[in-house]
Amino acid sequence: MNDIDSTLIQIIEEDNAYRVNTTETDACWNFSYFHALKANLQEITDSGHTWGNMSDLGNEISYVNQGFNVPYNPLNYIESHDETRIIYEATVYQDMSIQTAYRKSVLGAAVLLTGTGTPMLYSGQEFGQNGTSRDQNGNVIPQPLQWENLESIPGIQLFQQYRRLVWLRRNLGILSSDHFQVKDAYNQLKSIVYWRGDETTDEQVVVAANFDIEDHFVVIEFPGDGTWYEFTLDDTVEVPYAVLPNYVLPAATARVFVNERSWPTPVSKTPPRLLPEHIAINTLYPNPVRDRITVEFSVPEDCSEIIRFEMFDLAGHAVRSVNIGSYTPGDHRVAFALADDSSQQVVSGTYLYRLRSDIHQTPTKQFVIVK
Repeated sequence: MNDIDSTLIQIIEEDNAYRVNTTETDACWNFSYFHALKANLQEITDSGHTWGNMSDLGNEISYVNQGFNVPYNPLNYIESHDETRIIYEATVYQDMSIQTAYRKSVLGAAVLLTGTGTPMLYSGQEFGQNGTSRDQNGNVIPQPLQWENLESIPGIQLFQQYRRLVWLRRNLGILSSDHFQVKDAYNQLKSIVYWRGDETTDEQVVVAANFDIEDHFVVIEFPGDGTWYEFTLDDTVEVPYAVLPNYVLPAATARVFVNERSWPTPVSKTPPRLLPEHIAINTLYPNPVRDRITVEFSVPEDCSEIIRFEMFDLAGHAVRSVNIGSYTPGDHRVAFALADDSSQQVVSGTYLYRLRSDIHQTPTKQFVIVK
């Protein structure tokens, strides 16, 4: 291929460092990286990787330990067309709240975009795409992008966090370099600390990530003492003797420390309250559902009327309409049974749903009922 066009980037769909190193191939899918991150983000064991095994995770983040010759050889990812979305997996299969699922997504993105390898973002991941690519029988089904997520407060905030992490990856050369070392793998705390760069490099980045469900005090070593800048909070940290001995690392959170503050705009520690222009559905779960569903949604400033959950079959016939009440502007959650007022159960199948008031109406979405 190089004889035909040397500018082509060749990526093979297999996890094979030897083949990449010994042929003109540029990169390959890093399947083991995905499964290690999935295990730690979803708090499970997956394909031999276990939640909290930070030594294993450190090996996966390191391109050298994975057997590759150069940093860009492994194509790393935490979502793909073959796998369930982080938000869907967390809320439907692991019974996490949508807020926790969004935190997991940001945590995974922070590690993905500050580690070695070529990071890949799957379309929609950056604004909380929440769905599955297969039905209950394993058949491939469409998954249209949920652009309406960008009309909800959680979706907007998630997108902003992803956007900033992408900026950091593109603008700090050290994050694309071969400089990487795990400083501490706290298996008991399910936390890891690694460096990009060291005392010999102009740019230095220290990443501390906590995959546990509890906050932890951790010891974080730095390449040097003095003033450091924490990227995710836009905070200034004084580091005496090149170590923070008792740093509070929140649950499901990564902190990124940089030796020089180069990002263009400060990050508000309390993000401004952004409201959608219309009613916006943030998520519906579980999906598929058996008998009871939860809908999370955002309400705009000018919506004081009753909101209804409306359900249709694929031919457009009305199946169910539920008055879920009136709400103040902001984010809300409501749960109810699928049985109608006469207690008649809805049969299995694929249905359409939306939220509607007298002046607002959401786009129609799909969900599946399994009896």
